[in-house]
Amino acid sequence: DDVSAVIISTLDLAGAWGLSATTSQRRKQEMSWRSGINIMMYILTGHYKADQVHLPHILRRLGQ
Repeated sequence: DDVSAVIISTLDLAGAWGLSATTSQRRKQEMSWRSGINIMMYILTGHYKADQVHLPHILRRLGQ
C-alpha cells in the first residue's frame, strides 16, 4: 500500500501548539502547526503529495 503505519518524531509537536505567542516562539509554533496539518493530510489521504493536480499552483507560489 506504500503508506506508513507509524510516524515517529523526536519533536514535541503537540506541545509546541500550546506555546505562548511570544516573538521567539512564533516560528516554532507555526512549524508545529504546519507539521500537524501535513500529518493529518497524510493520515486522511495516504499519499497526498503524490497527487500532481496541484503541482502548477505550487510551482507558481514557490516562484513568487
